[in-house]
Amino acid sequence: MVGVSILDFKARTKGVDRAALYDVWMRNIDRIDTWDYIDRAAPRVVGLYLLDKPRDVLFDLARSTDRWHRRMAITAAFWIIRARDLDDPLALCEILAGDPEHLVQTNVGVALREIGRVDPARLEDFLARRGSDLSAHAHRTARSAL
Repeated sequence: MVGVSILDFKARTKGVDRAALYDVWMRNIDRIDTWDYIDRAAPRVVGLYLLDKPRDVLFDLARSTDRWHRRMAITAAFWIIRARDLDDPLALCEILAGDPEHLVQTNVGVALREIGRVDPARLEDFLARRGSDLSAHAHRTARSAL
């Protein structure tokens, strides 16, 4: 947790080498294996770094067999949503809507809630199409934005 926290604190600093922080994260991705590590730093270390870059890595993570990688993909998207860029986060939610893992579904619900705060119509459209694929908890969390 100390290492992940240091990455997060450094990612908050202006002028920091975000590529270096991202590289450390990705080199150690298989050691980042609990929800609290991911939630602590993925939005800033991964999501903030990818704001102006291709996000293929998030789609690769979302399609992974590793539940932590899937949670990381949607959690990193929180910062992208905060920047009001919704296309990729919604596409990640499409991939993960039917995920059987509660720890992934939880953050899909959070991502959808935040999307709904930016653009309620896009959230309503998503829920109309894919709402039945979400867990009850994720669906409730997403709807709390409306």
